[in-house]
Amino acid sequence: MTAAAVHGDLAGGGVRMRVLREQSLRDIGWQQVAELDWSSFGIVLGAGGMTGGAFEAGVLLALQWDHGIRPHDADVLVGTSAGSVGGTLLSLGFDAADIAAMLLGAPHHLAPRDDELVFPFGVTLPAIVLRRLFRTPTPAVCMQSALHLARGRMRLVLLDWLRCGEVDPREFVSAFERVQWADHPRLKICVTDVGDGGRVVLDADHPGRLIDAVAASCSVPTVMAPVECGGRTFVDGGLWSPTNADVVAGPDGPRTVVILSPMSGTNSATAIGRISARFAAWRLADELRRFDPAQTVLVIEPTGALSAAVIDDALHGDAVGPVVLGAFTGPSACVGTPDHGGAAASVSSASVASADPASAARGSPGRTRTAAASASAAGCGVTT
Repeated sequence: MTAAAVHGDLAGGGVRMRVLREQSLRDIGWQQVAELDWSSFGIVLGAGGMTGGAFEAGVLLALQWDHGIRPHDADVLVGTSAGSVGGTLLSLGFDAADIAAMLLGAPHHLAPRDDELVFPFGVTLPAIVLRRLFRTPTPAVCMQSALHLARGRMRLVLLDWLRCGEVDPREFVSAFERVQWADHPRLKICVTDVGDGGRVVLDADHPGRLIDAVAASCSVPTVMAPVECGGRTFVDGGLWSPTNADVVAGPDGPRTVVILSPMSGTNSATAIGRISARFAAWRLADELRRFDPAQTVLVIEPTGALSAAVIDDALHGDAVGPVVLGAFTGPSACVGTPDHGGAAASVSSASVASADPASAARGSPGRTRTAAASASAAGCGVTT
């Protein structure tokens, strides 16, 4: 049973927002987000599997719906693992409603030029179980690991021992087969090099194909097979960092950076989930120290039941819909306005049954956030 099923309704909360200004990190309210400088902005889309991508889609939809922020207009897009899929879609011109429609299984709401891009978001992959993570010890592996350990190459030690997955990640991103790097210079995809354990940031200057870059970034160790791209072999960029936010840190980076970090949430019910969350939070904290004082950084993470669903159900396709809904309604749950407060809780089962997810996601004058929540719930089979 998934965490989404255990915790039931994930809407109406579970999103934490903090802002880094002049090296000071503090909480920020949803209404204050609109007051940030959006004249130059970048988006960092972190790792998190299917539910991580769903969390990012819900938050992006909320930003577009409430504040008129167009995520696909970002000056730079940094994607890691599942975030590389979202980043690529944004670079192609998909808006937040397009991505939400894909996740909720409503491709007929996409623009005609995009309706052939179909992704298997609803599938469930083999779970990552702690006791099955590592290979059976052999003299060769032990000797190689000892050499790497002596040289302080801890990621290579980890790569030595992790089982090699069998699922080809290209199967899940085959829609990008005809997409070319040259058309998307603002996109940066983070991967981990199997050869030295280091991070590589792939962009339009890389000789490999974009589809291979996305597949490599999504290659979850022990579940998916490594991917060759441009003559080198890579695995999931989340092995280096689930966010890789420092790629856009510094005086040359955008004035405002939005970091969507699904894996650094506060709650998890599994051992592997808690380890992953602590690693993600540690890496994110280190990356935040690298930003220029002139940059403003908005960090958005899941909390509570939503965090548990995102982290523990990362490879469960049936948790995608509830997470999109929870991430969409969560940011504004604390805003006590008629259109926002308790939006998901006020939706009746009758309205859910008749609502249309993508049409509401696009919005129209006079429609409230409650209607959008209703529509999202209808698309993912959630009754609120």
